Amino acid sequence: LGNLFSRVHRLLQQQCAGRIPKPAAPTFLAEAAVKAQAAYHESISKLAFREALDSLWGLVAEADRFLVLHEPWKAAKDPARADTVPAVMYEAAEAVRIIAALAQPFLPDASASILLALSGEGRCTLHDLAWGGLHEGRPTAASIPPLFPRVDKAAWFAAHAPVHKET
Repeated sequence: LGNLFSRVHRLLQQQCAGRIPKPAAPTFLAEAAVKAQAAYHESISKLAFREALDSLWGLVAEADRFLVLHEPWKAAKDPARADTVPAVMYEAAEAVRIIAALAQPFLPDASASILLALSGEGRCTLHDLAWGGLHEGRPTAASIPPLFPRVDKAAWFAAHAPVHKET
């Protein structure tokens, strides 16, 4: 999720002037988002949290596949395909928004960071999950910190070393 969001954010900054582009007709990614949401809600209703997360990670994989398939970083340099970039980036950003919204119970801080960067709001309710929730022209955050920063293992273990008391 962190890598997908970072990639989408970077491409929005580079290819769309840091703004949410105009949406186009939804593709297979929108359909995958609807299916993932249905599976997620069914799993949550059964308290099957792992299955709910699996549906989210499946949508992350579909969004990655969508980007690799359309290669907006290459399409932007190809005059014959450059006009497809905004629609591709809208779909990718919208999928990331929906993933972040559904991930809120499991990853509240990361989800809030994603939603804030894309939509200007740090929260999203179940009523906001319909495809097309991102608003054309809305600026995205200019820069973002890593969602899941690397941990310096040596420093962490030094700070969390067990304390032995001599008796």
